[in-house]
Order: sequence, then structure tokens, then C-alpha cells
Amino acid sequence: MPERSLVAAVLERAFRDAMGDLMPITDGTNSVGDARGWFSSRSVEPYSFLWCCYMLELDPDRVLEQLKALSCWYPKRLNLC
Repeated sequence: MPERSLVAAVLERAFRDAMGDLMPITDGTNSVGDARGWFSSRSVEPYSFLWCCYMLELDPDRVLEQLKALSCWYPKRLNLC
């Protein structure tokens, strides 16, 4: 599926945003908060977290476990521990 790379890039960007891995945004947006909301959404609409996991054949719970594990390694980032 050629779109697989795009879907993977969406998931990777959300992961980086949730970890606060980007330079501060000065336009008033909250990429960290938006990414957290995206990961916790139960939507199955195209390009939602659950949809991306389905398209990439990933277990959403496992992806969230990995995000939580990384956030514990960077405790100031997500505070999910």
C-alpha cells in the first residue's frame, strides 16, 4: 500500500509532538496537547490514531504502552507514569 508511508509518517509526527520533540511553536497552537488528545481519541475516522494503527497492523494498546514507557524516560514530557 503506497499510503503506508504517509500513515507511518502521521503516527511518527504525533509521537514526536506528544514527546515535545519539536521546537516551540509560536503561533499559539499546542502541538503537545493536540497530540495527547489524538492518542487518547477513540475515533476510527481516517487518520485517527486507531485508524492509523489498523492501517499499519499495529496494536494500539502496545503503541500507547511504548509512548508511556518513553514518557517515563522523559518525565517532564507527558507525565503519564
